[in-house]
Amino acid sequence: TDLCANLRGALDQIASEHNLKAEWRMDAGSAPECSPQVAEQVYNITREALVNAASHANATQVGVQVGRNNADYFVTVEDDGQGFDVSQPAPGGHFGLRIMQARAKHIGGTVEIQSMPGRGTRVTLVWTLDAGAH
Repeated sequence: TDLCANLRGALDQIASEHNLKAEWRMDAGSAPECSPQVAEQVYNITREALVNAASHANATQVGVQVGRNNADYFVTVEDDGQGFDVSQPAPGGHFGLRIMQARAKHIGGTVEIQSMPGRGTRVTLVWTLDAGAH
């Protein structure tokens, strides 16, 4: 299966369900080639981030960018919602964030969350190309 098609599908589905404007960006030549296991985790993390943006952020727009930085791939999910203070305990438990970080660790990646109240949220998943491939 094509990871990017799946990610785009998740973006379109969640955006239309929540009446959000969806923005998809894929850097040229950055389609990740990864094992089904890695692809599944990347998909689940991205979907979780999208659901959070749609459900909790009161966003009007959500975007997904897929790109590559040397040996690392990244997927960024960005929304224009209300944001939150990342230095505080996650609002309402926000277990999703912890689950995303655990999933990322499983594929040797990291999830970084940048957010400020009133400024929207950006969730970036980074993983190395051949992590989990051997």
